[in-house]
Amino acid sequence: LFASTDLERSARVNLNIIGMDGRPGVKALNRILSEWLEFRKATVRRRLEYRLEQVQARLHILDGLLIAFLNIDEVIAIIRHEDEPKAELIKRFGLTDIQAEAILNLRLRQLAKLEEMKIRG
Repeated sequence: LFASTDLERSARVNLNIIGMDGRPGVKALNRILSEWLEFRKATVRRRLEYRLEQVQARLHILDGLLIAFLNIDEVIAIIRHEDEPKAELIKRFGLTDIQAEAILNLRLRQLAKLEEMKIRG
């Protein structure tokens, strides 16, 4: 069966590749596959670490917005009456610079809408 059909066929392959170390060379198929798996693991790990950093940064900002929401009247008064509202928010509520900046970037209308949602809810 093997002699009269193409059931068994051999082909020569030149596996000359650039490896993980950045150097070209002829490598065996099992070495190529193991290097590719290492590459994929590193790539997926970097992508997930980046996403984790983004989520943690967003959670940090949301923590500050929660503090602002719980003290909405005082925050609005600080924004309206203080010359340096960012420094006052940081001092009075223990916010970080990023959190205070996120609160100040919100429009007063959005802050007031949070208060309205609290009253209705």
